[in-house]
Amino acid sequence: MFTDHELTEMALAPGDRAAAALDRGDVQAARDVAKSNVNKHFALRDIYVLWNALTLGYIDREFGPDALTEAIPAALHTIVRPWAEWFRNGVSREAVSSLAMMLRMDAGELTAFEEDDDTIVLVASDWAAARADAIPGAKDLRLVAAAVERLCCEWLGYPPFVFAAGTGTEPLRLTIHKDPLAVPPSEFDRLGVDRDTTRIGAAFAVAGARLFDADEREAMRHPALALALDAIDHGDPALARRHLALSKTEWYPTHHFFRDLVTALTGWIYTTHGVEHCWKSVEECYNRPAMGAMMAQVSELSVRDRVVLLADLFHQHGMKYTISESAGGVSLHTAPCGSGGRLIDEGAYAAPKNLPIVQGKGLASFGLDEMPTYCMHCPATNKMVLENGGPYFLLVEPGLRDGRITGHCDFHVFHSEADVPQSMYDRVGVARPRSRTGTS
Repeated sequence: MFTDHELTEMALAPGDRAAAALDRGDVQAARDVAKSNVNKHFALRDIYVLWNALTLGYIDREFGPDALTEAIPAALHTIVRPWAEWFRNGVSREAVSSLAMMLRMDAGELTAFEEDDDTIVLVASDWAAARADAIPGAKDLRLVAAAVERLCCEWLGYPPFVFAAGTGTEPLRLTIHKDPLAVPPSEFDRLGVDRDTTRIGAAFAVAGARLFDADEREAMRHPALALALDAIDHGDPALARRHLALSKTEWYPTHHFFRDLVTALTGWIYTTHGVEHCWKSVEECYNRPAMGAMMAQVSELSVRDRVVLLADLFHQHGMKYTISESAGGVSLHTAPCGSGGRLIDEGAYAAPKNLPIVQGKGLASFGLDEMPTYCMHCPATNKMVLENGGPYFLLVEPGLRDGRITGHCDFHVFHSEADVPQSMYDRVGVARPRSRTGTS
């Protein structure tokens, strides 16, 4: 199906592909790559928003509102602590830039980046909570935003950024007060926390100064690939290369937040209610609504187009991978998987995040003695694909060392059922069909 050159090109991040085109003088090819990949991460972004919002709904439905009140801050406690620490001594350009990057990669772009002497306001018309409002069975993601604000009050004494609106047709306005003491008392009342002016006053005020110029504010509204496209169109290859390089990393703080949140929420379910509820939540909140819909779409594609789709999707997971082709299909070898694998490599199942590990052999653990919580969705998807007779897409062969998941896993797109190894059926307890039809 593919030449060796095509396989190598697919494994390159879009920013690298566009930069290579510039290096060989093919400006149109560079422009085409940049343009076709602007906001391509939306497909993955929307899966994460759906998974998180439905998991909140699952907790509320199965265990009640008190459980939801407990689960959200428990999940967030170690995930968002770095956000508070950005503002430990007051507002900085770096802290604001990081928030702007996370919000624009969620919303696609910032509607506005407003600044005066006293405040900075990041405006987003299409943020996660507004999109989640349209998901049946989802819980309001604004509960997460309010919990983040309360945790910042716990750690800093005040909310360094304040969420407002973002409901219906009203855009989200994320306000950063340059003087922490200027955060209105009404915000503390809304959050139900005390306003300790002595503690708040420990941070420096930067009010009276403009931290960004107009060009910087405009640039921070847009994703790097859009800026690279603009630089190409204006004949500035050096600036284009800068943005192409940054395009490889700017999505991942937002990606990792969504990933960590759903892992921590799922882990809370496992820790407090056991593996059966944990598995059920993965099935109902991720596998059936997200992967079920994707498999219906994939079934309409050729095997070649399935491979291209998976290669694109994996770039949006922050994966480093190589691709190989055999008679049976195509394999993507991750080093590591950009979600579960990176969680393992960063030590997220140990302090300080302490995400839980599912213990005991079973379906949820691929038959292994243990399974990192996030990775539970892989046996769920494998089982669904094999039970449904295809499409034989995104079938994972876990990377193992001493019987433990490494997160450096192989993902396969097979031509037909006959190409699927028996071990994949055995691992998830699915009987192989007696009659091999050769369908994909």
